[in-house]
Amino acid sequence: MFPALALLLSVIAITKIAPTAQSVLLAMTVAYGAGLIFVGVRSRSRRVLAWPDYHILRSGIVFGLPVTLAALAASVAINAPRFMVEQQLGIAAAGLFAVFFGLGLRVASGVVMLVSAGAYPLAARKMEAGGTDAGHQQLAKNIAVLAMILFPAVAGFIAVAPSFALLFLPEAFQEMARTLLPLAALFGLLRYARSHSTDQVFLLHGHSEVSMRLSILELMLITGLSATGIAFWGIGGAFVGAVCAALICGVISVVIARWRFGFVFPVSPVLRCALAACGMLLALQFVPTAQTLPAFLLTIAVGALIYGVCLTLACLPMLALSTLQSLWRRGEVW
Repeated sequence: MFPALALLLSVIAITKIAPTAQSVLLAMTVAYGAGLIFVGVRSRSRRVLAWPDYHILRSGIVFGLPVTLAALAASVAINAPRFMVEQQLGIAAAGLFAVFFGLGLRVASGVVMLVSAGAYPLAARKMEAGGTDAGHQQLAKNIAVLAMILFPAVAGFIAVAPSFALLFLPEAFQEMARTLLPLAALFGLLRYARSHSTDQVFLLHGHSEVSMRLSILELMLITGLSATGIAFWGIGGAFVGAVCAALICGVISVVIARWRFGFVFPVSPVLRCALAACGMLLALQFVPTAQTLPAFLLTIAVGALIYGVCLTLACLPMLALSTLQSLWRRGEVW
């Protein structure tokens, strides 16, 4: 609710006060300040002056400090390419990079929170109540659900990127957006899929330092590969370097989760979702570029329908096997 309020107040501030960054920041500060007050009142908490419990404080530092450092490293990693683009290609190129990179990232980050906000606490509760196997099984289900909505969202955005650029971006940006928006969305998929899937295995087992090390490695890889990409391919190379770094860290995360913590990645359901999303992406290539907003929304609806059909076809063998097993247990199959 409060991010939506921040957006609304920002629009009002731009139109009624001044079209400046200061107006937007002021509006967002008011919205999030109201949110902080709202949460404080709703929680009905009281401040109690007392010495903190040593064991709680120690556990919080041991677990929370690596998480904080991991978040800091991730934030620097996401923003580092923009500063390298600015240093090597100038402020105008940095502005282009920031626009395209931010749009692509928001697609993935917004979608993952639809699942992860409630899914991770559920996995933690299952692990606390039923042990490691129960926690791992719930996390595997969470990953399957995440793949079911994340893959089509990113694939759909890549498919409609030309239409999006035509309708919502200035003419000078449109040609470059056709290439850079898909790369930014792909980076967002790889980066947030890792942080909201196998990285959570480390948190479930209380080894937050593994996430911290992976985030630091990601920072180093993004910095090095993006700098190399910029030197060879300009602004597009920064996107390619970020994608390669996210892919490498994702593979390392899956391997560590499997061999150190025994987590079995749900390959089959994730692969089915990926195939269905690719089928939708290929089918949408035959749809003409939308010239109007109604046509753009219709393209999105068609893509969702195609994804549903493709996902059903991809899951038919599994559904058929499950049905046969059920009938066999009831004695209806000889």
